[in-house]
Amino acid sequence: MTKRTLGVLVVCLLLLAGATTQTTKAQSADAILQQVNQFRLNNGLPAFTYNGALASAAQNQANYMAEFGVFSSHMGYGGSWPQDRANAAAGFFLVANIGFSVPPLLAGLAVDRFGAAPALGGLWLVVTATAAALALAILRSRRGGDAAAAAAAGCGGATGRGQRNPG
Repeated sequence: MTKRTLGVLVVCLLLLAGATTQTTKAQSADAILQQVNQFRLNNGLPAFTYNGALASAAQNQANYMAEFGVFSSHMGYGGSWPQDRANAAAGFFLVANIGFSVPPLLAGLAVDRFGAAPALGGLWLVVTATAAALALAILRSRRGGDAAAAAAAGCGGATGRGQRNPG
């Protein structure tokens, strides 16, 4: 057996092992969900449905906890809490679905109406303007959120009597 053949065989085995591990993880998750749902149904509660966005957020949190050895808190990276991560995951998938369906539809209609070059140029302008507006909104919300958090914590903000807080 040549070195090249042996190398190809090793790569194939590694890929197969990785696929088997992923399949096993998916089967384990499905089995756990089925057991939880059976328990819920036995107790008069509705079954849960699988949500890929929440599963991804939960896996990211598990990775964070394992990496940093954090096992006593639900607080995640950057001070996020479970509801924050769920909202972010849901928002991401909503924006992604809208972002990947509406622009191509509108671009196709514009190409039919105005031709390819003007339609794609217009699409580029709209996407650029939207990205800039979103970036500006994020920057503004972060600045406002930091100031509000500092004021709420009493960290050098105004005390309400026109005096500065010495802390």
